[in-house]
Order: sequence, then structure tokens, then C-alpha cells
Amino acid sequence: MKDKQKGILTIEASIVLCFCTLIVLFLLSFARIYTAQSIVSHAVLQASDAVALESYLRESSFQGGEANIVEIVNRFDGETTPVSADSFKSLRTADVQKIAKEKFVYAISKSEAEADQKLKNVGVKDGLAGVNFGASRIDLGNDDVVVHANYTIELQFPVFGWQEISVTKAAKSKTFGDILFGIETIANNPIMGSAHGGGQYKHGTSVQISATPNYGYKFVKWNDGSTANPRTVTVTGSHTYIAEFEACNFGVTLLVNKEGAGAVKGAGEYTYLDNITVEAIPEKGYHFDKWTVFRHNEHTTKTVKTALMPIVVDQSYTCRAYFEPNEYTISVVTDGTTGGKASIVYNGSTSQSSVTAKYGTSFKLSAPKVTGSEFKGWKIQGENNYFSNSSSVNLDVPAKNITYIAVYKTIPSIKISGGFTGGNSTRLKATTIPPGQKVKWHTSNGSVLSVSDGKVTAKGNGKAVVTASIEYEGKIYTSNKITIAASKSIKIEHFCRRDGSKVRHYYKYYPGPNYNDTKWAPAEYPGVWHRDFQITYSELNQMEKNGYVVGNNYYNPEYNRSRNLFKKLQGTNLIYQTQWGYNDSGETGYIYYYGPYYGMFFVTEKHAPKPGGGYYDYYISSIK
Repeated sequence: MKDKQKGILTIEASIVLCFCTLIVLFLLSFARIYTAQSIVSHAVLQASDAVALESYLRESSFQGGEANIVEIVNRFDGETTPVSADSFKSLRTADVQKIAKEKFVYAISKSEAEADQKLKNVGVKDGLAGVNFGASRIDLGNDDVVVHANYTIELQFPVFGWQEISVTKAAKSKTFGDILFGIETIANNPIMGSAHGGGQYKHGTSVQISATPNYGYKFVKWNDGSTANPRTVTVTGSHTYIAEFEACNFGVTLLVNKEGAGAVKGAGEYTYLDNITVEAIPEKGYHFDKWTVFRHNEHTTKTVKTALMPIVVDQSYTCRAYFEPNEYTISVVTDGTTGGKASIVYNGSTSQSSVTAKYGTSFKLSAPKVTGSEFKGWKIQGENNYFSNSSSVNLDVPAKNITYIAVYKTIPSIKISGGFTGGNSTRLKATTIPPGQKVKWHTSNGSVLSVSDGKVTAKGNGKAVVTASIEYEGKIYTSNKITIAASKSIKIEHFCRRDGSKVRHYYKYYPGPNYNDTKWAPAEYPGVWHRDFQITYSELNQMEKNGYVVGNNYYNPEYNRSRNLFKKLQGTNLIYQTQWGYNDSGETGYIYYYGPYYGMFFVTEKHAPKPGGGYYDYYISSIK
């Protein structure tokens, strides 16, 4: 070691001096840091406790009533600076950083200026403005107040090259008042329904909320999109849950009592309280009768008589429209014949004029067979075409009054009758269809007889066929045939004689003009004369008109007796009898006469001869 010289520091001293100087500077910086830290730490802790304590006022005493408190305070102290509502806001909504800063200031000094200066004096960079409370918060999960201050301390002397140090101080305090969050539940439309479960809840609380729709409405969803009802929500903050409702749809079902009878309009799904009108539209042939309306909620049914029916859709409806068939008049006429009438068979009854029947019901048209007419078919009045050619046709009542026409066509014909089968003259009758037709007469042999206007006149002896014809619509129609035997002269010889115990009766007649056909017919009857020729009174008169002489050549009075007999039987062909003669014992006998015979024109009558007498010859002869 070198000797010490006055006024000169040794190396060791210099080293020690530098070291000491550094220690002093460090201690001074540490003291500055310590002081700043002490002030800030104390202020942070005080701010945390102050905020925690104030929470009681904010969260308990004045929960939700900050506006009213502010108004009262301002009324009592109107000359000072008005109190801000922020002073009473819940910590859940208040600016915690701002409140923490305010409490921090009050913990250091009575004013921000003084606090700022104190902080600057202890090296806090930028003073109060340099303290950042941005991390201050309310720990809602634990209801803790966390005051967090970040700041920078400027050193008087650099330490190890550091000119400033960044420092963070934090303090946590339990809140005195419960920090609650408002859960609000409301309905989007109070007419439609209500929401339940709102209130003030701590952070993290599970809360059940629900929505109740009123009648006619339904819950759709919450405003956050959830469709759960009820639902459980976890409180993480104040929240408003809106229950969204909408009107329900109700079905209106429309039915008909009979398919095809009518249509209905207005069925479908409708919103609650919609005003609608349903309509019943009958088809052709029907008319609307009534609605039956079933209300599903009430289980009631009512009747409405108007086809247009208004409905306020307050529930589901089932409405049935009743349609009933109209009644129409069905008539029938017959055309083309007078021989019969067409008819309508309906409901077990028959009518030949008209019936009243319901649309769609069945009936039958019937056209009878008519002599002299042919059924052509059925027409509808006003139409030209036939719709059926069957005489019996089944139909359904159409949707209108209607007349059916049974159309016939005449079958022309001619029939002749009358006259007799022999003689000089007779008359025939012609019956025509249609009546009143012009008749032409015809004979197969004009040399035997002639016909004019139905009168047949003999022109010779023999047989001929008589017919007649008519012309109708260009066609010729011929009658039946009648064979006529014609005679211009005749001779009948008749005699009777007694032969022992019997009476023999003979006759012969000559039908030809030359008497070349002779017949003898013997007859024997014990005690009774045989019946002879038969003739009617009209034939007798006709013979006389034709020139015949009736009589006998022996006993002329018999002629008169015969005529008297025929007068009694005038116009008849019935059996008759007359006294004829005597038998073997002298008793009166009888002879019976029947109808006319072919070629026999007259019967004579006489008294029988006495027993043992001869014969008598009777005859009818012509003077021509």
C-alpha cells in the first residue's frame, strides 16, 4: 500500500466511496419506490374497500331506484352541482373503473389536484393520469370488487440502467351488497299471452322462465330464438326475454249431405278471429236447405238457413250443407193415334197426363200397343230427335219441367164384311184405318157379279171373290176376301107322301138357270114331318125384290101362311118351330128350323095329307 498523502484519495478509498455513493443512490431510489408503492397500495386497498362498502348502498338500499334518489337529492340541494344518476347505479351497470379511480383519489387526498401532486412527488409518472384502472372490475361470480392499478415510477437516479419501473397494484374486497341482475320477461303482445319468471338475480343463478298463451294464441319462441317453454336460463347479466306469440290457426271443414247435389266454398285453415264467409252452391236440380254448424270446443250444433254464412273463426268448425232436390212436372202426351194413351208410372202410381216428382228420382214411360198404329219412339217436346224407340223406358227426373211425346204412326188397313153367301144381290161394308178413306171395290169375276159402293149384284150364276182397297201415302192396301155365290134363278120342288106307317118327305132344288143340278133328299120321321129349307125374313123379301115368286101349285093359301110365319121371325136367324101336320094317329106334329143354309132360300109349310093321301108338290120359281 502506498503511503497516504494529504489531499489524495487512495484507490481503495475511491472504490469505497463509489460503492457508498451507489448504495446511497439505491437507497434513495428504493425509498422513492417504497413511498410510491405505499401510497398507491394504500389507496388501491382503500378504493377496493370503499367500492365494496358502497355496494350496500347501491345494491340494497337504492336497488332500481336511482332516478328517484337523484331527484330527491337535487331538490334538497339545488344550488350545488346536480347529483348524477351514476352515483347510484348498480355496480353491475356502473363504470367500475371510474368509481375505483374516484375512491383511489379520495384515499390519497380530498381532491384530484392534491392527489395528482402527491403521486407526482413520489415519482408516479404523470401523476393521477398515469394510473390506469382499466383492469378494475366486479367479479360477479364471487361478488368481489377488484381494484387494479397500473402505473410507472420514475427513479431519481438510474439504477442498473433503469430510469423507471412499471408497477401493478391490486386489491380485492367482498361486496357488502348483493350485485343483482335484472331478468325481465314480457310478451310481444299482452293480448296474446303473458311471460313469467322475471326478477333480480345474482350472477350465475339458474332461473326458470315460461310463457303462457291466451286462448286463440300460441307461443312461438323467445326473442333469442329458443322455442323451449318453460326454459331455464343462467344469469350472466341483465337480460330481457320476450315471449313471442301468434294467433292460432283453426280449421273450417265444409261437407255436403249428398255428393253431386251441390258445392261448398270457404273451407281451410284460418287465423284466430278471422272473419270469413262460407257459401253453399246447389247444383242444377237442387236447392239449398240449411247449414248445420258444429263448434268443436263447445261441442254444440246450430242450424243456419242462409247459403252465405259469416263465421268469426274462434275455434274449429265443421259445417255441413244440406241440398234437397227440386220438384218438377213430368208430362206425357200421345201423338199420331187416338186408339190409346201413353202413361207415366211413378212411385207405384200410373198417370196419363202429368206427375210432380223430385229431381233424380226414377219413373217409367209406357206406350201401349194400339191397333192400327205403330209406335215410333219417344221425343221431348221442342226437340226433333227420338231418344228411345222402346215402348217402355226408365228415366230419371231431369232438372226442368218436361213433356215427353209418345209418337205413333198409323198402319193403314181395310176390312170388308156383310152380305150373304148366295142370292141375287147383297151389300158389303168397308172399315178403313184411318177412317174415311176412299174405297175401291174389286171382283174376281165380273160376269158373275158386279160391286159398286159396297153393293153386290148378281149378273149370273156362280161364285166370285170380292175385295176392296185404299191408297194411303202413295201405297195401296188391300182388304180381306169374301166369296159370294150368285144366282139369277132357282126352282125348288118339294113333296111328301105317306108310305104305310111312315111319311116320306122329298125335295129337290135347281140352283142353275137350266136346272141342271138336281138333288133329292128323302127323309123319314115317324109321325113328324121333316124340316125343309130354311130362310130368314129379310132373305125372303130380298128374293121377292129380285123377281122370285113364292107359292105352291096346289094349295095357294099355304103361301100366305108361310109369309105370316116369316113376319113373326123378322130379322132373326134363331131356331123356331111351326105346326107342320099330322102323324099316323091324326095328332098335330112340329118341325124345327135353324139358321140359313148355303143355297137354301125358302121353306114352305103345308098341312100333311090325310092318311092314304097322295103327295103335294111345292116349289119356288123365277118369273125371269
